[in-house]
Amino acid sequence: MCGASNPDPNPDPDPDPNPPDPPSPSDPDPDPSKPDDTIDSDSDNKALDKVMKLKKDGSNWSTWVTRVQRAAGSIGYNKYLTTAPTSAAEEQQQDKDLLNRIIGTLPDTIFRCYKNKPTLKELWDALKQDYDAKDPLTKASLEKRLFSLTCTNPAKVGKHLDNLIAIMDELAEHGISIPDSQFKLAIISSTPDMYQATVKALITIYREEPNKLTPEMLIAAIYAEAKGKNFASSSNKSQESVNYSNNNF
Repeated sequence: MCGASNPDPNPDPDPDPNPPDPPSPSDPDPDPSKPDDTIDSDSDNKALDKVMKLKKDGSNWSTWVTRVQRAAGSIGYNKYLTTAPTSAAEEQQQDKDLLNRIIGTLPDTIFRCYKNKPTLKELWDALKQDYDAKDPLTKASLEKRLFSLTCTNPAKVGKHLDNLIAIMDELAEHGISIPDSQFKLAIISSTPDMYQATVKALITIYREEPNKLTPEMLIAAIYAEAKGKNFASSSNKSQESVNYSNNNF
């Protein structure tokens, strides 16, 4: 008779009645019955966050339009700028989401004029009809301001130069190129007398090759001189509003 066999010192354990789920692959194949063609619900918010507000006077219209178009395109919603959404719930929601985000970049005074536009295309068409026509006037206004802006307070020259640079940037965004010679003239003619010695010294150095004296060099020299001066005294502060014309900025 065969006796009982000796017990296995390491018997196989009984199977776990509730085995853990096998680890999922790092990049599983999507379910073909459920195509993933949706866009992150927060993506439109993130894309539009970097779009600046349209200014009340529309002076940054061209830049604003370009940035809105690029932001909408980055999330695949740019078609709603030129095409009304279909009756599909998803398109209706996408159009509404982008419409609300773009409305958020409009100042209240402009929003009130277009608040009844139900789709993004209608809002976009109305804005372009109004502001594309105003754009040439904006360009002319910027050019006029560049050559009429003046600074009489030496303590404010840094702010003045910043404003000149900002106007040049806006003109560039409108596709207008101001020659360096004209920009240098705008800088020189609008800078306080205190800095004219520095300006004249640079002009003298480059009188044989004036084109080598760039607007950036002029601005840097004036900045450096202004930084070395002490404008912190109370007497200077008390005179700032008197000496500097309010309509400069």
